[in-house]
Amino acid sequence: MNDFLRVDLSPDEKTESAALSGKAPEGEIEETMEETGQATTGDDVYSMNSDSENDSGMDVDDTILEALPHADADYRAPIHTLRNYVLSGTRLELLEDLHTWAYDSPSSRSICILNGALGTGKSSIASNFARLLRDNGHLGASFFFVRGVDNLASTKLFFPTLAYQLSHTQNALRPHIVAAVQDYLKLGRAQDIEHQGEHLLRRPLLAAQGQDAPVVIVIDAVDECADDSSDLSTVLRLLLTCVCEVTFPLRILLTSVPERIVDTSLSSHASAVTLRRLSLHNLSRDSINRDIAIFIRDRLSRMSSSKDLAEQPDLADRLALRADGLFVYARAAMDFLHDKQDELEQRLDLILSATPSGLGTLDALYLTILEHVIPPARMEQQPTFRASVQSILGCIPVLRDPISPRTLESLIHIPCKDSLPILHQLRCTILVNRNDLDEPFRPGHATFVQFLLSSARCPNRLYLVDAKRQNAQLAEGCLRVLLTLDRNICRLQDPSMRKADVVDLAERVRTHVPPHAQYACLHWAVHLRGACKVGDAHSVKGCRCGELVDLLKTWATTKMLVWLETLGYLGRLDLAVSGLTAGCDYLGTRHSKTRSALEQGLRLLSDHLHEIEACPDDVYLCGIRQDGYNSDDEELKRPLAQVNRKGKNLKIGLF
Repeated sequence: MNDFLRVDLSPDEKTESAALSGKAPEGEIEETMEETGQATTGDDVYSMNSDSENDSGMDVDDTILEALPHADADYRAPIHTLRNYVLSGTRLELLEDLHTWAYDSPSSRSICILNGALGTGKSSIASNFARLLRDNGHLGASFFFVRGVDNLASTKLFFPTLAYQLSHTQNALRPHIVAAVQDYLKLGRAQDIEHQGEHLLRRPLLAAQGQDAPVVIVIDAVDECADDSSDLSTVLRLLLTCVCEVTFPLRILLTSVPERIVDTSLSSHASAVTLRRLSLHNLSRDSINRDIAIFIRDRLSRMSSSKDLAEQPDLADRLALRADGLFVYARAAMDFLHDKQDELEQRLDLILSATPSGLGTLDALYLTILEHVIPPARMEQQPTFRASVQSILGCIPVLRDPISPRTLESLIHIPCKDSLPILHQLRCTILVNRNDLDEPFRPGHATFVQFLLSSARCPNRLYLVDAKRQNAQLAEGCLRVLLTLDRNICRLQDPSMRKADVVDLAERVRTHVPPHAQYACLHWAVHLRGACKVGDAHSVKGCRCGELVDLLKTWATTKMLVWLETLGYLGRLDLAVSGLTAGCDYLGTRHSKTRSALEQGLRLLSDHLHEIEACPDDVYLCGIRQDGYNSDDEELKRPLAQVNRKGKNLKIGLF
């Protein structure tokens, strides 16, 4: 076998991969979860001066690079635990093909597209290919998109993240990237995709000399990017431009479900670059079933009650056939069996008999799991319990970032003592730490999200998620949290200080803007956009969308500026315009006073975004009336151009 395919895992990587391989003790999958997908915004790093460099042990280049906003999108990030392992002896044919493409392709300009349906194992293949490349020193960077994780479901940090990783893996590129980042940051940390791709990636790549060995960039799950198709198309076009123009062998692996946008964006330049296409659908079903059976056999052998299965030597093959080519089926089924091994035979019988009419095998498995761990009879007999279950299930596909049970309680008021047992029952389909109220939970796979949202795939309405209603519930909870925020959110002794001069800003943000407040600030508008409205047809009673208008009116006229200040300290003022626009859209043409406040906020951002980014407290000098904190300070009643702060006359007027 090619040495490239000999995967030798480090101790940390063995722990990382144990959950998937079946080697982890019970509960390790839940207990290894970490809060993920968080970006380094640049506001959390040291000021660029010699004192901070000496104190932190960082050199000048590292300090510059750490100031670049980037996401934890590498294949080794904790959120990718389930993707980080391919069992020995499986996927050999495909990994050989990828090795040949990366190292022996006749063209130095090459992009490989790996297609396959959801659940067929593309991400596991991409992760392990990235690991093998890294071991050989040829992995430039990796970005693994994840639906439902804000920074990993968007392209906003895509190019900064690639640049950041390349600077740490490719010595020949590092000085060029450092120089590019230094120039980039002079114009602000949030810039459009075109500018990011040109200045942070293309120009440094073109400047590199003396690079002969191939450098590979792995981009996984393009279909899980939630951005507009135009943004994704721009990203793909810029990547293709880089491959075409660099002077060394740059290769890019893209994985996706079959996507027209990927083919359209790349095929238009097919003459300038070699496109290598691999499809999991083209692999022989015998080969796929063999690999799935190997995985199932390995997992079964590690269960304490597996001796009882010795009399069924064909069991792994039977289950592999039921998987219908989906590795995600095998993983979910094994997690279901492993979860309560004292029920092993009962659960195995349920899996083998799960064939509801009209459902695919994976959907039948998901429904079987739900009906077993949360029985419909209990749901019908206990309305309060049913409401909690449905709210928690509703959060799984709708949340914009993973949150913890404690944050969930703060947003939608389901006590941790009620939510944690329900989440624990769902641990075959979601990742959750049964012992930590502050550990975020999230779906185990995108197919479970799709199942919960589709009436065709989830025929039992007790478990079906009404996305509009759930968004309304979360929007309401977020707005109520925003109404609790106060001016000078970070409790600065001198709020007029620029952020760059606040040495402990990151700690202050963590202390005074807790997770539920951060979630509300960042995502209330997305939930509002997805919420039902008064007058919409509701399939069930009890929706609280009627309160959203009143909450929105109160927030816009009392706490809008506090929200803008908080976004400034979070380094996320890029969300402000879309948030205020979402409020206007939700109100429609009515409620003129509230719309006026929102429109004033939009004008403020249009004229003075950079000033507020530098000193978020400046937002209160704009003259917009907010009933929540009318000040008696005469300084705040004067036009901004007349206010003198720290001896510097601010020569701007907001209105």
